[in-house]
Amino acid sequence: MGRASALRFAREGARLAICDIQPQKGDEIVREMKRAGGDCLYLTADVTNRVQVAEMVNAVKANYRAIDILVNNVGGDRYQLFIESEEDDWKERINLNLMGTLQVTRAVLETMVHQRSGSIVNIASSAGQIGGAGYAVYSACKGAIIAITKAWAREFVDYNIRVNAVAPGSTGTPYFMSHTSPEEKAKLLAMIPMARLGQPQEVAAAVFFLAADEASFITGQTLGVNGGKVML
Repeated sequence: MGRASALRFAREGARLAICDIQPQKGDEIVREMKRAGGDCLYLTADVTNRVQVAEMVNAVKANYRAIDILVNNVGGDRYQLFIESEEDDWKERINLNLMGTLQVTRAVLETMVHQRSGSIVNIASSAGQIGGAGYAVYSACKGAIIAITKAWAREFVDYNIRVNAVAPGSTGTPYFMSHTSPEEKAKLLAMIPMARLGQPQEVAAAVFFLAADEASFITGQTLGVNGGKVML
């Protein structure tokens, strides 16, 4: 979903700063984004590490001066019944799925507040809206992302900063397709009125819309991209 979102921005001619923890992917991603039409800066950082996040944000500001849009696309989990989990499992999930978004947003907001403009899009999940059996702490973190989206929207509206979230449902990413059994896929499809998985580019379209000026009167909202699985 992150790759699809970045490509969507690149096709619109955006100047991109992409952060990941895999340095070996940098050259490939930069070439891909430039072929799509965007300028691209690739940075390696652990978004749960405050020092690395500060260095990343400083590099973006040094290269591009302004930071107009932030997309917090970070997260991950594995199936585990809560009764089989331990405190270390909880901390690992919270650190990735919640603290990463907090760290990066805190660092970027200083620039947006100073320039008195900006748009933030947080990637939540349908699990944060209705809960996911076997994904209790992940669901809690994504529910927190939805709640903090509303809080930030209220806190920073006077600085002309909009904050929204996208909540994908089951999406046919390469990871999902390779790590989900046929039985689990069938179970998930049975919960989706449109009877198919979402595609990364469909999530990217929602991210781009909320980030762009076309959504200038939208803030504090969570847009579900889930084929009707969640209707709020």
